[in-house]
Amino acid sequence: MWPKALLQLLELVPHFSRLLPMADKFLQSKATLDDATLKTIGDLRGELGQANASHAGLYRQMNEQSEKLANALTEIRSLRSEALAQQAQIAALDKKLALQRVFVVLAAVASLVSMTILIVRH
Repeated sequence: MWPKALLQLLELVPHFSRLLPMADKFLQSKATLDDATLKTIGDLRGELGQANASHAGLYRQMNEQSEKLANALTEIRSLRSEALAQQAQIAALDKKLALQRVFVVLAAVASLVSMTILIVRH
């Protein structure tokens, strides 16, 4: 059995001698393509790294802007409540002022009446 297998292999040697240069060309072109592919992958990794860095920067800026916006919103709400409280105080002061005007007018009228009474008696 082994002698037949060896004879068959010896018959295939001339075919191997024709196939080896083709296989060598194929493997060389594959290696060249692999090198180009690896270079392209390396370039893409670099570009992805830059994109990730810029996305991280944008994400950080967006978070900072969100914080600033939240702080501004809190401040606006606080100012609004203070403005409402001041408006309530102004309304209360207006009521007091109106009452004081009434009292001043009543006091002036009472003074005039008492002066006329004093003048009429004398």
